[in-house]
Amino acid sequence: VAVPLAVRRRHDRRPSPLEKKHATFSEVIEMHRPHPTPSARGPGRAITLEQVQDLHMYFFDFIRRRDMYYVCMNLVMPLTSLRRLSYADLVGPSEAVWFV
Repeated sequence: VAVPLAVRRRHDRRPSPLEKKHATFSEVIEMHRPHPTPSARGPGRAITLEQVQDLHMYFFDFIRRRDMYYVCMNLVMPLTSLRRLSYADLVGPSEAVWFV
């Protein structure tokens, strides 16, 4: 009896604020790049400073003083995992000019 109730509770739960942010950010990405495709590894799979700033500004309330491990695991990976693409491919890859 407890298992079906636990499954139902998990299924009926409301999305967290972070999950809601992921959904709306995914919609924004989808508007700008409706059909992202994978690109070859290398300098052609980079992101611009503006793309990094967009991610930071959009998720600022969740990032605050956290490090890139948090950003990668909790923000970037959930955005990219469904399509199995890199973040650069998802938002639009650019040619690397600087590598940091």
